[in-house]
Amino acid sequence: MIPMPTEQFEAIQVIRGAAGSYAVAGAALGMYDPGAGATVDMQASVQPMPGEELVKLGLGDQVVEGIEVFAEDAIFGKAEGDSGQDADTIVWAGKHYQVVLAERWAMGQLDHYRAVATRKRSTL
Repeated sequence: MIPMPTEQFEAIQVIRGAAGSYAVAGAALGMYDPGAGATVDMQASVQPMPGEELVKLGLGDQVVEGIEVFAEDAIFGKAEGDSGQDADTIVWAGKHYQVVLAERWAMGQLDHYRAVATRKRSTL
């Protein structure tokens, strides 16, 4: 296997989502409670996404920034089905980006993960 060109990588933090749950009783009925996540340090190549690429995502005008992340370590989007694991959050340049797309590229050489993550306009 060919080694990744890690001289182009930088340190990022990934907040790994955990399965959350919805309250089934009381004043919080129906409110979502995210599971406790864990922080993972990894090396990755992070590339800012141009505006036209953000528009192609079709996520609306609340998205203000996007990044593409390439890493040897796993990056996860929201899990479908019963596990309900929340998507990873990538901390880069002091900002938090939610993973909206995660792919594993297993080619036998240069196996890696590619993720697209976005930062939304603050509602506060």
